[in-house]
Amino acid sequence: MSRATQDRRISRTQHSLHRALNTLILEKGYEATTITDIVSRADVGRSTFYAHHGSKEGLLLYGLHHLQNVLMDQRLLGGESNPPLLGFSRVFFEHLHEYRDVFQSLRADECGAIVTRKMKRILTEVVRQDLRHITSENTAGQVPRDAIVQFTVDALFSILLWWLEQKPTLSPVQADALFRRLTLPALAAGGFTPYRNTVAPVH
Repeated sequence: MSRATQDRRISRTQHSLHRALNTLILEKGYEATTITDIVSRADVGRSTFYAHHGSKEGLLLYGLHHLQNVLMDQRLLGGESNPPLLGFSRVFFEHLHEYRDVFQSLRADECGAIVTRKMKRILTEVVRQDLRHITSENTAGQVPRDAIVQFTVDALFSILLWWLEQKPTLSPVQADALFRRLTLPALAAGGFTPYRNTVAPVH
């Protein structure tokens, strides 16, 4: 078997398992879903499941690792030489909009705290990497970089929850526009000025 064929097979298996878990979460909740449920729905052998993920939580966290990779890839917007600050944020809102029902179900389940902590760790790393490649005018260090990172992550997560719970009719572009309109001025005050500030109107 060629390496490409093996990679495609692994990718199909991962996709099947991930899709099965998401479907079962919506049907019966994360805690009530068993590994037997997952492998049966995905039509994957139990030994294959354990070889890939080891546990139900491992499969759940795999989906979050995928989100991290997507955000890291989008952070530089395809390699633009002059990317905007927080250029990943729109993709984040688009991704969460696509999986909003699963995300809300997870938050209501016992594993909600685990998902929230993991997502915030992912966002922290993405924002930290984003700011690392931006020259700050905060030369005197009046605003600690870690404080700016924490502020940005909390703002992003707060807007996400407000959007999903209070204004679900807003599009991902509009939710992102609100986040950027509120956050970029604060980052500028901390010495980080966006290269471009293109935001859509919020209604």
